[in-house]
Amino acid sequence: RQMCIRDSLRSIYMSTLLGGNLFPIGIGTTWFGFPWPPNNPNYVYPTDEELETYLLQAFELVPKNSKVLLDTAEGYRTADQRLSNFLQKHPEICSRSIVATKWGESFDPKENKVVCSFSPEQLKASFERSLKLFPKLNIFYTHLTSQITKEDALKVLKDVEIKNKLLELKKSHDIHVGVSISNDWAVENALELGLLEGYDVIQIPAWIVRKHPSILEKIKKIGLGVVLNSPVRHLENKEDPLNAIGNLLLLPGIDVVLTGSRNHLKDTINVINSLSLSQVRS
Repeated sequence: RQMCIRDSLRSIYMSTLLGGNLFPIGIGTTWFGFPWPPNNPNYVYPTDEELETYLLQAFELVPKNSKVLLDTAEGYRTADQRLSNFLQKHPEICSRSIVATKWGESFDPKENKVVCSFSPEQLKASFERSLKLFPKLNIFYTHLTSQITKEDALKVLKDVEIKNKLLELKKSHDIHVGVSISNDWAVENALELGLLEGYDVIQIPAWIVRKHPSILEKIKKIGLGVVLNSPVRHLENKEDPLNAIGNLLLLPGIDVVLTGSRNHLKDTINVINSLSLSQVRS
């Protein structure tokens, strides 16, 4: 039943792009490396044992022939290294994973702050670091977060040299490239200016889709896979978080919804089972 639902949920483009059978719930790793949600007073840095148990459970809960998107970033402090350690320890899990990381934002431990750099040189250095770090790499995003202004985000998207270098990496290393954008103004303007054409995937926060439903149709027209993050942040009207995730999965054009849930992984993945076939879009 799960795979029937998944076949209805996924877009033809994304499933073909990433080899098929991509499970619609992906794993976000922000909390592997630092407090999430931001300023969480109850956050405790996870042990290696907790992360291993968490990730093993995730793969036990999904169909064996499904692949799972594992999303991380250089800017998530220790998260990408810890994910890499797990994948190297569990090659069978690695083979069932779609590994995505991001460049443009990093953490400076000496200064204890996030540093943003979007030069071609930084792109090259970050990509080479990721190739060495991970046993496999499937998606490489430009990471445009709220750490930079919306105007600066659009400026990066307009940078032809950066885009061309990403497209060269796509061809030379057989990967998929995309953009992860946290600002709705930047997304809307990038679409209007045709700046996203040529990429494979876009990642945006779920609140953008809720606020601007027409964005999905515009993204779909240019053939991008769509990954949503932060599905239960900024919910209005006290909507049940699990219902909110289920409703996102029913939207046309959504390929994967990332969960960053530390304590409700099983319930989140089982949202798929709660969707009746009569609800699923064709």
